[in-house]
Amino acid sequence: MIPIASSEEIKEIDRLSINEWGIPSLALMEAAAFAVLQTIKNIVSTLENKSFLIVCGKGNNAGDGFALARQLISKNAKVDILYSHSIHEMSHEAQTNFKYLEKMKATRLLFSNIEQKQINQSYDLVIDALLGTGIKGSVTGVLGEMITFINQINSPILSIDLPSGMNADTSNIEGPCVKANYTLCIGLPKPAIYFEPSKSYVGVINHDTIGFPNPLLKTQQYLVDNLSTKDLPQRTKDSHKSNSGKLLIFAGSMGMTGAAILAATSALKSGAGMVQIATTKDLAYIFQVALPEAMVLILEQDNNSILLESAIKSILSRTENWSNALVIGPGLGTNPITKSIVKELITKVEQPLLLDADGINAISDSPEIIKERTHPLVITPHIGEFKRLFKQTPAPNGLPLIQQCRQLSEKFNITLHLKGAPSLTASSNSDVYINATGNSILSTAGSGDVLSGLAGSFLAQGLSPEKAIISASFWHGKSADDLLNKKGPIGHTAKDIANQLPIVLND
Repeated sequence: MIPIASSEEIKEIDRLSINEWGIPSLALMEAAAFAVLQTIKNIVSTLENKSFLIVCGKGNNAGDGFALARQLISKNAKVDILYSHSIHEMSHEAQTNFKYLEKMKATRLLFSNIEQKQINQSYDLVIDALLGTGIKGSVTGVLGEMITFINQINSPILSIDLPSGMNADTSNIEGPCVKANYTLCIGLPKPAIYFEPSKSYVGVINHDTIGFPNPLLKTQQYLVDNLSTKDLPQRTKDSHKSNSGKLLIFAGSMGMTGAAILAATSALKSGAGMVQIATTKDLAYIFQVALPEAMVLILEQDNNSILLESAIKSILSRTENWSNALVIGPGLGTNPITKSIVKELITKVEQPLLLDADGINAISDSPEIIKERTHPLVITPHIGEFKRLFKQTPAPNGLPLIQQCRQLSEKFNITLHLKGAPSLTASSNSDVYINATGNSILSTAGSGDVLSGLAGSFLAQGLSPEKAIISASFWHGKSADDLLNKKGPIGHTAKDIANQLPIVLND
């Protein structure tokens, strides 16, 4: 997992590195330039006789650019430098590195003094060192003009830290912004780059800590980019179905049995030893035919309605004496009796509980009931369910949404997983995780039901609520990524995603 830093956090890391750890700012700038140099080598292979345009502003991001120019020239590269302001307007560090270039063979051009035809329109790489982190609102004036100019050059672009014009924290693009092919984040990645529309401007993302002290590189938000199946529960040679995770699923209703079938299927496909669906007698046949590997817990009914007290008693008994975890919600429906059952189970079930779909909708009129629960609870809403449950509109993508999810998980003492692109998981200890896997294949009916069964399976197999949903989100997305890479983007169903799980989990 990769820590992610907001603009304020990265400023504090920089300040502490210089003022308390005694690392000179020029040394950090030199390290940043060297990190960019290594990235350039990976892009163009050899540096000698390659041509580069470095576009610089007046702050420390420009200083990185000037230091990079010197390093490139020392490798016999051809370097042009286009800068925005006179040397007297630059930061102290930028001035220092600008002066170092005076005796080197670098073409330095002040943007306001040139005509566009003076700039070569075809470089091996353009390096964007205009602005970096810290920009709020729309970029105007000469810097805005330079961003437009960069985007018009017929060459690949590498942005240092962030594409210039991009807000590090919120993903909305408010004005001119560099459309980079590559971005090297300095220190740590920033929140905005993982959310659209900013995500479409960053290209291939890398980051380099450039020597910032490791104790400072601690945040409360992380990118989940590379999990291993070794971190999942492992079956031993003497494993049997009863000790491999037993999951109870209260889901499905007339016309929506498919949701329960998909959840149960993904639970079995991801390693649960036994799965049982709690349902009524008139639906039991559908489940037993569609998924013979799953069992059915028959709930008593009268006149096509579940008997309230009997259903609660049956499910509670099953959680106390058989299952290791309970999933409530996929395709369950929201008639008054069902809603009452859900509310009772939330307060009384002592096993880890995952609430999704209609399980969430069942308590949207009384979300405070969540606070009555004293045992682990995972809630997995999509945006519509999030609005109904919490009576809040999701905050803007990026840091505001991260903070909102964090506050809600703390307030209700839950593990909150907001489904989306990307998905966010907020734990009650204030950490928030951004999932890096997944693609548009997941935007199909039933995909969320597959996720519920997958997370329920991991809960039943003994993972903590936080690890269960983080892992489920990652491997759910990984299944979609595997389908995309092998078969393309069109025509895949939720069942296909579930069927892909054993492939990625055994890879």
